[in-house]
Amino acid sequence: MTIGERIKSRREELGLTQTDLAIRMGYKSRAAICNVEKDKEDLTTTRIRKFAEALECTPAYLMGWEEQAKAFSEEMARQTKPLRDFFETHTVDYGRIFEALLEQYGEKDVERAFRFTRAFLSASPERQKIALEILQQSHQGDS
Repeated sequence: MTIGERIKSRREELGLTQTDLAIRMGYKSRAAICNVEKDKEDLTTTRIRKFAEALECTPAYLMGWEEQAKAFSEEMARQTKPLRDFFETHTVDYGRIFEALLEQYGEKDVERAFRFTRAFLSASPERQKIALEILQQSHQGDS
């Protein structure tokens, strides 16, 4: 979904017309809103903030970042499930954790979970992307 599509969707959620939004934004006509919703204009960060304020949402929502963050969080939860399941059901004895993980989940799953966690904790956007690619490649290899 594009910024323009998100603006239109949010405007409609609020029950606003293009004219209503134009008034909130201080525009003289709805034509500017129409152009924005059709992605015919590049928006500056200042205008994105103004649209977010007028539409009672965040700039991150309009940019689509909240969707990306949610997708990443869901993928992280899915990939780290073996670790979470293990820690919920086992007493923490660090001398035996790795061995027990290997017994319960297998070397490939444990290695994937640790690689993902290590890359995530390094936490730059580039490293997060690499971690997801590694996981997707190794997951495809399981099929």
